[in-house]
Amino acid sequence: MHLFLTIGGAKGKGETVFRQRRFMNKEQAILSIVVVGYSRLMRIDASRTRNAIDAINSELIHGKLPVFSGRELRELEGRALLGFPDAWHAVAFGVGIQQALKARNRDQREDRRIQLRMGIDVVSGDGGPQAVAATEKTANGLTELAEPGGICISGAAKELAAYEIELPAEQIGNAALDSVPRSVAVFDIKYDDKTRVLSRQKQPVTRKAGRRTALAIACTVAALLIVAATGLFYFGADRSGQTVNASDVPEFNRPSIAVLPFENVTLGNEGAMFAHGITVSIISALSEVPQIAVISANSAFALAQEFEGPSAAGEELGVRYVLSGTVQTQDNRVRVIAELSDLDSGESLWSERFERDQEDLFAVQDEISLRVLVSLQVTLTNDMEAANKGNSTTHVGAYLGLMKAEKAFRNYTKDSMIETRRLLSQVREIDPDYYQALLLEARTHTFDAQWGYSENALDSLQAATDLLKEASQLDGSMSANESAEIQIAQAYIDQIAGRYDSALSLAHEATNASPNNSHLLATAGWISSFDRELERAISLLRSAVSLNPVYPSWYASFIARSYAFKGMHDAAIRWAQQGVSRSENSQRRGWTLLNLAFVYVEAGKTDKAKEAGSEALAAWPGVTMETLKRAQPFRYDEDWDRFASAMKTAGVLD
Repeated sequence: MHLFLTIGGAKGKGETVFRQRRFMNKEQAILSIVVVGYSRLMRIDASRTRNAIDAINSELIHGKLPVFSGRELRELEGRALLGFPDAWHAVAFGVGIQQALKARNRDQREDRRIQLRMGIDVVSGDGGPQAVAATEKTANGLTELAEPGGICISGAAKELAAYEIELPAEQIGNAALDSVPRSVAVFDIKYDDKTRVLSRQKQPVTRKAGRRTALAIACTVAALLIVAATGLFYFGADRSGQTVNASDVPEFNRPSIAVLPFENVTLGNEGAMFAHGITVSIISALSEVPQIAVISANSAFALAQEFEGPSAAGEELGVRYVLSGTVQTQDNRVRVIAELSDLDSGESLWSERFERDQEDLFAVQDEISLRVLVSLQVTLTNDMEAANKGNSTTHVGAYLGLMKAEKAFRNYTKDSMIETRRLLSQVREIDPDYYQALLLEARTHTFDAQWGYSENALDSLQAATDLLKEASQLDGSMSANESAEIQIAQAYIDQIAGRYDSALSLAHEATNASPNNSHLLATAGWISSFDRELERAISLLRSAVSLNPVYPSWYASFIARSYAFKGMHDAAIRWAQQGVSRSENSQRRGWTLLNLAFVYVEAGKTDKAKEAGSEALAAWPGVTMETLKRAQPFRYDEDWDRFASAMKTAGVLD
């Protein structure tokens, strides 16, 4: 059984093969499972992802279903539906799997961890096909509300399970997803290192049912004890380490790497200079990337001479990763083979061969350095957008210049917009047709209009639109992702300008065309949040967080905002606090604190709202009501009035 990897097949290349088993038994509880970030994991390394999920299937899921009287009902790429005789079996199975998987992930690199979201509902009515289909749909919808590593359960399932199991569950509000009826109350199951799903509470049963129940409990407890003894199930994990749990998103730790001298394998000394040059070029390029800690060239060259082999040199340098390679020149061609090794695991994480003409040696060196740099960023930091930016230029200098400009942009101040444009002018001197540079420059003008940095907002928005038009005309073979990036940038402009229908339409088109671009998804979520599409906003922004664990503060702030408008105050507070903790500078801290103040007012916590408001004014003393209104393009005046009233309650503005 392969619950999550039914892919490929006879129906056509890339088409998902969908299998459904007949619903032969009368299952009373349905558990839906979704692999978090499945598309991203497959894109990064499909083979490794398949192997990891196969191991989870065989070691955790496949062998445990019979223990809990469960069976597979339906499977789809990255998803599965399981059936159980009652809510207790479904909950016990779900908690056990999540805890075991949490324990399993402790020894895995963060970007290789397989996490699951689960949703549980019970069959109502006559239990016929229509009732079962409705239950499956609801269970699927509940997975969208669950945190990675979490389980969301319907009110009906919780009520039934409560007779048999002591397990705390926190209500997170009534769902408003299309797949979940508004009448369904949603609970988030809470489990920690003291949670034991090993026994049922007493309940009135018939003698015949009692014998069956006692037998089932005995078998289940015995099986769980055996499994626990063998280490396959681990009861006692907590949820504090989940990558995208708003309450505890871990800080980003920079990967450390040493680039060892590339070996010249050409007969004679013809390739020696090139080998030395490309090594220095790669070290220099990597040193410009703030997410990666790089050993200096002097240290790398000195240690490589003293120690034999990449592992020994890397261990002496105290790094986790080592990049090594070979260079060969022959018949006006140059061949470079680069390999990245993980010293902790002893694995080769990535290797690639480059073959180029040797006519322009320095251009070849530059191109290879760029491709190695981009590939390393993707491998080490999980930043798939680095690949998109690297594919838009062949100049390593332009790429590194864009990264500096992006760093300046993320300060989000008036001066930083000016500095970003100055840096981008240097980038375009190197590569006038760098698509990503045009997009970033357009964003600076949009921010000028949004935050009142320019004298004429309409002129700034027009300048941004003109740059997007220029980017769209760079070449005639624009990728779907590039077209989507232009669409979402224009959607942002339209939202600021009050063209709400156009903004929503473009945002929908962009996310459909490019569902794995974190910035694009987050921007679409931002737009949706101002148009009362709150469920869509939450879903898009949380997907962006899953794709980009090092997400900016505004992702969390607008997740919080959307939850607050929905009346889901606990979730709103957690995410708002997360936004504050990720603030990029004092002004951003002021903004995230204002957002926290709004959330507290919505939750009826006036004292805390005033505290947050006071801190916000200290961090951002120049904030005005006009600035806040311009920066937040609400479609409906009532929504702005709600926010403005909260600011007054929090003592931020009169």
